[in-house]
Amino acid sequence: KNAKQMGGLEDDTAAGVSVEATPVEKTKMSARERRLLSSMDKKEKKKSKTSKEAETIDKIAGAKGKAPIVCGGTKGASGTFLSGVVACASNLSAEDKRLLNAECIPKYVSSWSDSVTHVICPSSKEPVVTFKYLLALLKGAHIVSIDWLIQCIEQEAHLNEAPFNLKPDSWTGTAAGPKQSALLSKYEVQVVVPPVSKKENPVGMTKMMSRVEGLLKDAGAKVVNRLPRASSDRHCLVLVVDGSSRNADDPNETSQIVMESWFARAQGAQIPVVRQAWLKESILNGAALDNYLDYSI
Repeated sequence: KNAKQMGGLEDDTAAGVSVEATPVEKTKMSARERRLLSSMDKKEKKKSKTSKEAETIDKIAGAKGKAPIVCGGTKGASGTFLSGVVACASNLSAEDKRLLNAECIPKYVSSWSDSVTHVICPSSKEPVVTFKYLLALLKGAHIVSIDWLIQCIEQEAHLNEAPFNLKPDSWTGTAAGPKQSALLSKYEVQVVVPPVSKKENPVGMTKMMSRVEGLLKDAGAKVVNRLPRASSDRHCLVLVVDGSSRNADDPNETSQIVMESWFARAQGAQIPVVRQAWLKESILNGAALDNYLDYSI
């Protein structure tokens, strides 16, 4: 009944024709008809988007002359145009991750490992800084947008990563080597977990602490489990891990930190106590930041 009232749009929809009505037609419709038209239009657009995604996925398989891929299936042979690529996703949507599961990607890993050659991020000039992103900087892996992968597939070639590079300007053109391993080589750091967060989420915070310690070590710092001792040839810091599901400047958490015995000892020894952001910004900067006050508790 509704289809007849709307001029047979049901037939047009089935044929793949847009259900978009003209302004004049819309003024003649009842409110109920306009809502139905809007609903049909959204379904048509969703169908078109799904079809486009499938077309992209099929093209990936077509680049190897094979049938459309099944995500999670067998990876491509080592002789593909992306041979040697070990890809890892950082902040990608589930839709984009489907591309990394394609047969023409020799190897895709969901977690970071030192074998990763490419960290793939969403198409953006300001990528979200994740642990994988920072590790890629320290290890000299490529950090590129998903557009690099899509164009490699379309052109069936391993394209130059430079036009798709998402590294900070301070890191552009660098490769794994002395710069990364020496970034914090003159630092001795104790990593601590905020007392409130440690109590609320002990497992999650232990994992977070392990990740932060790993970043410090990869950047060349010496990680200790006690208050660092002042030295003429090393900088000493206490680094506080970001609390779980809390604002970094949560006054309640801060008040708990300053009451800790280790905090008092650090203050007495004039050892800076900084937040996790100091580590992130130092890595992004490509050099240790000495403006501790900007990151102090």
